Amino acid sequence: MYIILLKEEDMIKENHFPIIAHINEAYNNDLLEFIECMIKGIGVGYDYTCSSFWDESDDYDKENTEKYDGLMIETEDDEKVILSMSELLYYLELAQKQLSSIDQAIAKNVESRIDKFKVNYKNALKL
Repeated sequence: MYIILLKEEDMIKENHFPIIAHINEAYNNDLLEFIECMIKGIGVGYDYTCSSFWDESDDYDKENTEKYDGLMIETEDDEKVILSMSELLYYLELAQKQLSSIDQAIAKNVESRIDKFKVNYKNALKL
């Protein structure tokens, strides 16, 4: 059964649907692994969405894509958005909040990984 953790009404910007879809796919695959990859600066691919950081781009992509900071997320329908680390943190924290009412144990694990995320990206988050 596919569970929807975040909804379109949770978007803080009109073009943020790809992160909603990506977190929902992550939740239905392995949300903890997804966050661990974000902490390490490694993108993740699922059936309908994928994410990447500039540093993992190959030479072709670097030559044909404007440099960006943050996380790029694409859907299978070619919707694309680049999130700042602060925006990504917002969605991770929202997912953790939603999880609190579904599964306390997973929510606690997500919370601890979000804390690692904050430490790792403290300069980008301006904490």
